[in-house]
Amino acid sequence: PCRFLLPLRVAEQESKARIHLLEIIQTAKRLDRILVLPHVGKSRLGLCFRWSFEAYYDEDLLKGILHEEGVRAVTQEAFKHWLDSSPSRLPRGQLVSLMSKAEPDRPGTVKFVINNGLIASVDTEVIMSQDPRLPGCFGDRFNMLLSNDFTPIAIYPSPDLSKSLKKQPIGEEFISIFGRENIRNASRSQVPFDDEPEVFMLDWDMRHPIYLQPFKESIAYSPSLEVLAQKLFSSSSPYVMIHWRMESVSPDILPDCAHDLVDTISNLLHTSVLGEGIQKVWFAGDYPVPIVNHLYPSSDRASVPTIIQKKSGTFRDFGEKHRETVDILVDAFREGAELDRWVLTDLTAELVRMEEDDGILDVHPDFLTDSGALGILDKMIGMNAAIFVGGSKRCGRTR
Repeated sequence: PCRFLLPLRVAEQESKARIHLLEIIQTAKRLDRILVLPHVGKSRLGLCFRWSFEAYYDEDLLKGILHEEGVRAVTQEAFKHWLDSSPSRLPRGQLVSLMSKAEPDRPGTVKFVINNGLIASVDTEVIMSQDPRLPGCFGDRFNMLLSNDFTPIAIYPSPDLSKSLKKQPIGEEFISIFGRENIRNASRSQVPFDDEPEVFMLDWDMRHPIYLQPFKESIAYSPSLEVLAQKLFSSSSPYVMIHWRMESVSPDILPDCAHDLVDTISNLLHTSVLGEGIQKVWFAGDYPVPIVNHLYPSSDRASVPTIIQKKSGTFRDFGEKHRETVDILVDAFREGAELDRWVLTDLTAELVRMEEDDGILDVHPDFLTDSGALGILDKMIGMNAAIFVGGSKRCGRTR
């Protein structure tokens, strides 16, 4: 029979979620289950996002790697087609949550303590489609997976274990839980303990790797994003990339940081060897407003298309100090200022320029408003910069 591992949610934003997905791949291999590749969007991975897996990642390359490793994988679209066309009894799902910290005590659960301090909490009742542990689209699209045969399992560390999760892999203990007779009995309401759900519905909320050995391969980015990035930076002479993550930095120190950044860029570019041939300075990071909004007065912006507005899904405490900070940087490139020989640009400005020049953006326009796609493009462009300038420990989020 076909048995699947379906990721409902994957913790953290794209860069780290991609690493978590490698852990999920190892989990699918150990459980001998077909991995359903999650959807992507807003710099996240999970069941309910708009874009298919291949929008962010090289799906064909990954499937080839997985085949060599003995791991089968299907797209979410193929899985949904299988669900909808299953001729016999409906496939049954079981929710499995792997959490980085203890969940609050809930009534109607039975707890089991595993040897190394891992805890398995098993519901005594089956899950309903309105349960907040299920993602928002589940009730409309995947409700047929809910079964009266299996109850949810939540797996999390004890308080002592949670302090050492970063250094103490728990993968083997996690996998062993699926075979423990007492847990299997507790999580099966109407079927024998050796019966298996066709679908493990996985909520992955870990922050650190759980397996001792990392998966030997990485997940490559989408070829279409690679092509777009190549078009963006190949049309430029050598350039400087500033990558500044302001989130979690005290707004009060940001203006001073901007002055320090201007000094750093000025010293680099006015050095004949380093600055030779450089004409543009790219600005990237999590700042959610395009540079064009700072370059031109508001009365002149109507004619300039705004392709993006958001570069981070978690940067919410954005205010006047952040605008003041970027104004300081922008002002250094204005006529008569110390960096007026160079052009300050960003992804928005270059995408607009490319579209106006030759209209070669073979990408859905909505995708260019997606924070994850924009972040990936920024990474690709940064990797090809002649000079890369990142935020200091004091002034930027470095992890």
